[in-house]
Amino acid sequence: MQVDLDSVWKINEKDTFTKCKWTPFNGRKVKGTICRVVLRGEVAYVDGQVLVQPGYGTDMREFQLTLPVQVKIV
Repeated sequence: MQVDLDSVWKINEKDTFTKCKWTPFNGRKVKGTICRVVLRGEVAYVDGQVLVQPGYGTDMREFQLTLPVQVKIV
């Protein structure tokens, strides 16, 4: 991922990707922009344009992290 930490932009709720179509941050100026994303060796996003087909990534809502459970017997 490539990020421009000096880029300043204003949040506009017209450009949000949420189901409710609004944000409490509407009109707020923020710093930092994602410029480029590479997934599995392929450039997937550059300067606001998605370059891969829908479904190329992984839906992280369905990802479950399984950690080994340590049991201490006393």
